[in-house]
Parts: sequence; C-alpha cells; structure tokens
Amino acid sequence: MGLFAAGFMSFPMAAFSCLAVLGISLFSPVMKEVLDDGTIMNTYTLGERDRSVVDWYAIPAFTLLVTLIEPVKDYSPISSLAEGESVTWGELAKAYSFIWGVSGWLLGLFGAIIFSRRQLAINGAQAP
Repeated sequence: MGLFAAGFMSFPMAAFSCLAVLGISLFSPVMKEVLDDGTIMNTYTLGERDRSVVDWYAIPAFTLLVTLIEPVKDYSPISSLAEGESVTWGELAKAYSFIWGVSGWLLGLFGAIIFSRRQLAINGAQAP
C-alpha cells in the first residue's frame, strides 16, 4: 500500500495516507456500532435518538469502509493453526481470492487510473 501511494504522491503524503488507512482500520468496531445504531449521534430527545446531517455522508462511507476492511481483518489462519485447527482449502481459497483478488485488484486499478493520468518525465524544456 505504501508503494501504491508513493506512485502518485510525495513521500510525506504517502506516509500520512498509509497511517490514515491504519487509523481507519483500527476504528472499524466504532463504525460497525454507528451502522447498527443508524446514526452517528449519541444524544436523545424525547426518547428517540437524534439524527444529524452528517449521517447522510457518514453512513454510506462507513458501510463501504466496513465492507472493505472487515474481511481482511477477520481472516487469520495463524490463530487457527495456533489452536491446533487445520486450515481448509476452501478457507485458503476464500482468503487468497479476497486479499489478492479483490483488494489487490482494486488498489491496482485505482493506481493504474491515477498513474495513466499523471504526466511523467517532463523536463524544463517540455513544460509549458
């Protein structure tokens, strides 16, 4: 992910982006709680939970983030092996297809789109 970010950002911005993704993934339990409640507000008025304008943006964003982050965080073959359980071929295929297939292809596609729109190797004579 760091190399993906460094392909189109400066080093400080790529490092900051990677730390932001790490921070977002650490707060996925909070995002799941917000999705269960249906709102980001924790206040009540007349026995009903208050709603906010932020919910229009937060709920779809949290849904997308939880959908992308949770399968990657949930799969841990090391814990199964440490407990003496075997890892089935089906679990291995599921993990491989999601981690390398979905996550890798999404990052690769996004990186290719950005990389194709970036002007590379422009020297001073070619610059406008």
